[in-house]
Amino acid sequence: MAYLEEHLGRAQHQFAYTMADHPHYYTLAKKHWSSQDAFDEMAVVMKRQFREEERFQGNWYKRLRLNGYKHWFSSWPGYDRILVNRAPIEYVDTYLPHAHTYEAAWSSEEDAKEHEHLFRNLGVKSGYNVLDIGCGTGLLIDWNWKIMRPDLYTGVDLSLGMLGVFREKHQYYAERLVRTSFEDYWTPQKFDKIVAINGVASHFLDPDYVVAKCSWLLKPGARPSCPITARTSPSGSWRAWVPMRSLRGGPSRRSRTTPG
Repeated sequence: MAYLEEHLGRAQHQFAYTMADHPHYYTLAKKHWSSQDAFDEMAVVMKRQFREEERFQGNWYKRLRLNGYKHWFSSWPGYDRILVNRAPIEYVDTYLPHAHTYEAAWSSEEDAKEHEHLFRNLGVKSGYNVLDIGCGTGLLIDWNWKIMRPDLYTGVDLSLGMLGVFREKHQYYAERLVRTSFEDYWTPQKFDKIVAINGVASHFLDPDYVVAKCSWLLKPGARPSCPITARTSPSGSWRAWVPMRSLRGGPSRRSRTTPG
């Protein structure tokens, strides 16, 4: 999947003007790729990673989910050697109506002390390459902007509204934000630290998969754990620390996708 992000995800795409009623983009082997062989190699890898089907105009298409986009081949014979289509994944954005008021829920003096304690103990250091899962409105940057370079930060989140607030607050980090689920996120990058704060852990459907994927995304020699806060006490506090255990060898067999 990291290979596909490096090649398919970063390939040039153009809007399909002839099908404006079904907005999507496509990348052409002859126009946007260095050679037919390079496109064919990518197509072989892509077919191995198909995990779901979707009905479109009376036909079923196999889809690849990658960094906020779904990719598919056209149904006509031979088109798997000509082009790949892609369109944004339509994630459910439950935070959209509340994005601009979200931070008010964390604005008390007690919350400020809790965040200060949290961010002081995350282990984020100057020069670290950091992945922020469920980055929301940018709380991690609010507390760490002095030591966190934009080019060494990546934030992923499902909510377009939350990411919009993030961009308004921290414009220099705007290009480092990706609208995607963590399950759909892949990159050839390796990180010094991966964090998920303020209840993000409660949104994970398969914690074992997330733990394994985090271990795979960390740099060799980096601490193979992710500090995560979780609602564990009867009072509903997020103070408890739940360290991610180390799982070697990348995501488990239960996962929908595999690294590489």
